[in-house]
Amino acid sequence: MTERPAPFLGGRTLAPLPPRALSGFVLAFVAVLLIGFFTYRLLDARYAAAGRITIPSGINPRPSAMMRDPGFSASGNEAA
Repeated sequence: MTERPAPFLGGRTLAPLPPRALSGFVLAFVAVLLIGFFTYRLLDARYAAAGRITIPSGINPRPSAMMRDPGFSASGNEAA
């Protein structure tokens, strides 16, 4: 495929890059913008979801005293 030469203006072309290279840069720029947009949306949704998580008042998030007791075993039998 042959590319058409860019228009000349005083010995210089008006286009900063050949058409195929310029289209590649434009495509890469659009891809970066889309990645940034979707990343922002993802982080915004994650922040909103984290704000909806609540710990009910009846639940103690700390380990119970039984789990910290060295005489307590997982089988339910107490150490003698």
